Amino acid sequence: MMEKVDYRCPYCGAVIALDPADTEWFCGYCDSRIIPENDVLQKIRYERRRGGFGGTGHTERERQWRSDGYYDIPKSRQKPAEDPENVSGRSRLLALLLALFLGELGVHRFYAGKIGTGILYAMTAGLFGMGIIYDIIMIVLGRFCDRDGLPLLRWDI
Repeated sequence: MMEKVDYRCPYCGAVIALDPADTEWFCGYCDSRIIPENDVLQKIRYERRRGGFGGTGHTERERQWRSDGYYDIPKSRQKPAEDPENVSGRSRLLALLLALFLGELGVHRFYAGKIGTGILYAMTAGLFGMGIIYDIIMIVLGRFCDRDGLPLLRWDI
C-alpha cells in the first residue's frame, strides 16, 4: 500500500496528505489546486515506482503520520468553520445577480462596499468586460470579498 506524502499548502498553510496514486491534488481546506515542488514530486514518483515507502530510512516528518495514513493538523492550522465573524453579512447570490445584470456599472462592487473600484467599473464599463467576468468567477467560487476582506459566502438574500 502506498503511503501518503505530507505537503504544506502554499495558499493556506495547512498540512495535507497527497496520495501518490492521484494525478491531481487539491487542498481540502482552501480548495486550491496543489502543484507540489520538485522534491515532493520526486518523492511521489519514487513512491509510485516502489509501491510504498516500506523499510527504514523514514524521516522524522514521515513518522508523524497517524495509523490511518493522514497527518495530524494542529488546531491552529485547521480551517475554521463558517464562523459568522469570518463571513460577510452580504449576500453572495445578490452580488452575483448584480454582477450579471449591472456589472458594467459596478453595482456589485458598490454593494460589497468597494466604492473606488465601483466608480472605476462604472467609468470603464466593468474594466471593458474583463473585470466583470473575473468578479463573476470569484463570486461563484466564494472568493469575492467585501471592503473588510470578509468573503461573501451566504447564498440567501
